[in-house]
Amino acid sequence: MVTTLRWLGFAAGIVISFGTVVGVMKTLIVPRRSWSLLPTFIGRTSYRTFHGIAVRFRSYDLADRFLGFLAPVTIIGILVSFLAAFVLGFGLMLLPWGDLTLADALRESGSSIFTLGFVSTPEPIPTALDVLGGATGMVFVALTMGYLPTLYSEIKKREALVKQLEGWTGSPSWGPEVLARFSLAGAVDSLPGLYASWDYWSAQVADTHMKYPVLTHFRLPRARNHFWRASRQ
Repeated sequence: MVTTLRWLGFAAGIVISFGTVVGVMKTLIVPRRSWSLLPTFIGRTSYRTFHGIAVRFRSYDLADRFLGFLAPVTIIGILVSFLAAFVLGFGLMLLPWGDLTLADALRESGSSIFTLGFVSTPEPIPTALDVLGGATGMVFVALTMGYLPTLYSEIKKREALVKQLEGWTGSPSWGPEVLARFSLAGAVDSLPGLYASWDYWSAQVADTHMKYPVLTHFRLPRARNHFWRASRQ
């Protein structure tokens, strides 16, 4: 019975590890919006929790500062959940190979995933699993190092045109104010170029936010000055 459970755990470990690899690829590599269990669960849970708490604040500015932590918490939660899934998956795969308890297997798996190497089983298959776990951990860290700079680069691009518009029309910017100021300055002929730049901006924001949905949770340091406020007014 115990042996059967260990092999069932081994099969479950393969499924968990493979599913996590697919989730990592969809989240960090594939340049399109793709459904994945862990990111979707973490994202929805974080969104509902933060907004459920934020509506209780009487001050908009205080709620805005609180919601500023939504995107970072979501990203950290997704990355940590991936690591935890890898530790669990490789730990379950180690169970049939040696007289290991689940706690011992998870300890060895964590040692491999985090490339610490303080626990190992000196047998061929467990050693191969330890090496594979270490490689998985290193690849995951490398992908994360490329993922985060990409997100913050897109945030800067998203806000650049809004900042430029503030210099021309004030804040918050809105349609009649844009027309009035350009008319008073005798620069109505410049409006087609302005509209063209905003057309490009809209397409770029739509594209990047479809590829990286977590971008919709990022807010500016200053309350009442988010990119969507300027774009909707």
